[in-house]
Amino acid sequence: MSISDTEVMDTLRAVVAEKPDFVYEPPADDDEDCRYVHEDEHGRKVPGCLVGHVFNRLGASLDALSLVEGYGPTVVAEDRGVRLDLSGRVLLALFEAQKVQDRGATWSEALVEAEKEFERP
Repeated sequence: MSISDTEVMDTLRAVVAEKPDFVYEPPADDDEDCRYVHEDEHGRKVPGCLVGHVFNRLGASLDALSLVEGYGPTVVAEDRGVRLDLSGRVLLALFEAQKVQDRGATWSEALVEAEKEFERP
């Protein structure tokens, strides 16, 4: 099932609205820049990075996301276990959000850049 660009961008905005000043940091014992899935203090899987939160809210399971760590949003969305039918335009916006987040920016700063990418002609 295809997910509309509006639904994806609204989901991104909702995640950011909950923690606009949040600066993502990967787990200390991890070599990856970004993890879609983290473990909480009880060992339960929880969404990690900004895009991980968005994909999870759009219906991707944390188990499926944990199997595609290290891949960008386009590869993850197309993965057999994740199966999110997203447009190229919104995938570029998510990639931009992830890139900005991974450089140490706040989630609100990542959203600003994702919105710019999304609005490009």
